[in-house]
Amino acid sequence: MISKIEKKHKLQLIKYMRKAFIHSEAYQECLEKALSKKKGPRGGIQYLCAECKGSFSKAKIEIDHLISLTPYRLFQYEMSEDMIWERLFCDVSNLRVLCKKPCHLPNTKEQRRLRSIAKKARL
Repeated sequence: MISKIEKKHKLQLIKYMRKAFIHSEAYQECLEKALSKKKGPRGGIQYLCAECKGSFSKAKIEIDHLISLTPYRLFQYEMSEDMIWERLFCDVSNLRVLCKKPCHLPNTKEQRRLRSIAKKARL
């Protein structure tokens, strides 16, 4: 059983790993592939959503992992650092740009629902 302190430290580590991911080559390459030819209302850069094909500013998009970062059967703090690193810093083929609404939010809600079911079955 993992202690509360170990759990807190693991979750902090994951938080910092996610922040570092934003600077990874795969993240940047995913953004480049999703560049839209359209410009924003003020001439800003736009990105194409992989699902709805709409153009959105960077503030309205998320980089989504096709294979979920956390397996449904595990809590994040139960994952090894190597497993987190491998799943987070994956190949660009496992990444896609999604708009926050309406595409990424329902996707995330569904993953949370499935994860909740898997964890209840485990307990």
